[in-house]
Amino acid sequence: MLVYLKEPMGYTVLDGFRVYGRNYAFGTIGPVNLPYDVYGKNKDILVETKYTKDWLERKYGKQFPDISFTSKDLDTLDFNIMSEVANLIGIKHHRGRGKPTDTERRALKRSILLELSK
Repeated sequence: MLVYLKEPMGYTVLDGFRVYGRNYAFGTIGPVNLPYDVYGKNKDILVETKYTKDWLERKYGKQFPDISFTSKDLDTLDFNIMSEVANLIGIKHHRGRGKPTDTERRALKRSILLELSK
């Protein structure tokens, strides 16, 4: 999960990950990508931020559609866009015929979030 420290000018270390506030060093340091279990233990001092097109392109070196999402609103994206993002980050999945089921959407969401947290 991409996070900042709640304290805008703060800095701390959580399980070996350095986490900075949004305005630390005049905002030159971006958000930190934490595993979900570290976020879950410390969510009272962290603020989740959005995965953006620019961040995804820097991490994976590929051209992404114009999107931004948090882990909570990923499932509100169109399934075709979720599928395109999954393919671009290296997730192989097969879609059934017709409208995607809720199970397919949840499974794809979990796979995307797991891959993004690496």
